[in-house]
Amino acid sequence: MKTLFLLLLSLPLFGASIIIDSGSQSDMYFLGGSSYTITTPGATGDLTSRYGTSFSYRIPAPAGLYVVILNFRETGTVTAAGKRRFSVKVNDQPVLQDFDLFAVAGLKAIQRGYLVFSDGEIRIDFTYTRKSAIVSGIEVSPFGVDPNNLT
Repeated sequence: MKTLFLLLLSLPLFGASIIIDSGSQSDMYFLGGSSYTITTPGATGDLTSRYGTSFSYRIPAPAGLYVVILNFRETGTVTAAGKRRFSVKVNDQPVLQDFDLFAVAGLKAIQRGYLVFSDGEIRIDFTYTRKSAIVSGIEVSPFGVDPNNLT
């Protein structure tokens, strides 16, 4: 049985990936929260975010196994550890608890990835502990599709 499970995990699934630029004009599938654009002089890279005390994404995805990558970047409004803390659930399963983004990454962008099963929708819920929850992007790819090679 263990061999069959490993074989199934190694088989690629093919399909379209979804890339969400949170907080931008093309942001989609969100419920609640507000958009924010980083205006710090010299800031480069992903400059938009969705933030709030509680917000979520409901991403349609046919039943199957997916890789969900959450992109985070502090906005510059928080400049010390302990000032922003939040939690994230994917399909009702906690993936980040009381996460302190600044303590982990400072003002640099980081990613966290998770393997999840979709029953037709991937639900991502953000809740704050202190200040607000934040996300700058979400990538959803069928398991076996490289999200960095989407041509």
